[in-house]
Amino acid sequence: MKAVIIVPCYNSAATIKETFDSIASQTRLDRIEAVYLVDDASGDDSAGIAAAAWANQQTPLVVSRNEVNLGERTSVNGVFAQIGDKADWVFIFHSDDIAKPHWLETMLERIDRCPENTGSVCSSWDDWFPGDRTVPGEDLPSRPATVITGARAARDTFFKGCWWHVSGCAIRMKAFREIGGFKPDMPQLGDLEWLIRVLKTGWAVDYVARTLILYRCHAGNVSSASFRTNRDIDEFLKVLRIHGDVLSPRESARLKARLAARALRRLAKGALLLDPGRVRASLQSLLKIPLK
Repeated sequence: MKAVIIVPCYNSAATIKETFDSIASQTRLDRIEAVYLVDDASGDDSAGIAAAAWANQQTPLVVSRNEVNLGERTSVNGVFAQIGDKADWVFIFHSDDIAKPHWLETMLERIDRCPENTGSVCSSWDDWFPGDRTVPGEDLPSRPATVITGARAARDTFFKGCWWHVSGCAIRMKAFREIGGFKPDMPQLGDLEWLIRVLKTGWAVDYVARTLILYRCHAGNVSSASFRTNRDIDEFLKVLRIHGDVLSPRESARLKARLAARALRRLAKGALLLDPGRVRASLQSLLKIPLK
């Protein structure tokens, strides 16, 4: 099985060297045909720092740069199209995350064993906060990989949240071509939408209960910015409209009630902080949540 790694980046000068150093230290890098770095019109020297960090590696580094900022989803979709038939599997790794020492080895070992209907392999992760504080994920080395598939799993994912982490995951190229790319208008919940699409179309996801990456949580990442503007609520409503057919009317109503409660909490917080932007965003989100 031929495999490549995609690293999308945007203004990642402060973190990208650590990311590339962690990838370069992987024990099975010889299995990787190439690393594709796509710079989404950064205003800093992210690509140059990454290239310097990778200078002594035998695995080729293929660098491309968008003339204008297109967003991570569009950038990743473009690299998948560029790779075409050059790889059977594609790893995605964000330019502010860190690969633990056995990330690649563990993932490749599962890829070599997974069934033909496996569309993706993923693992758990540790949330890594400023000051080196970490919140550990699920790390159970003795537990076999779990194969997850079907509409029931898609339904459960709506309630449990996205357990599939796009950074550090592996995607089978055949599945990506069949399922289609990520939604460009979903910078935060595009991974949730794609995961549900995978499960609905009959492909499976193999989950490895190991914390193989450090997910950097900071004020500049997509999730943090999203919570301040309620983008997560708005995007969840879009996912509901697209994939609500896996839910009963009562289940759909429960999820909408959750969203409304979340928006009300943020409205109250915005009022307490005298933050008109948060208040306005919360009111707009409340108006978008259908009553039925």
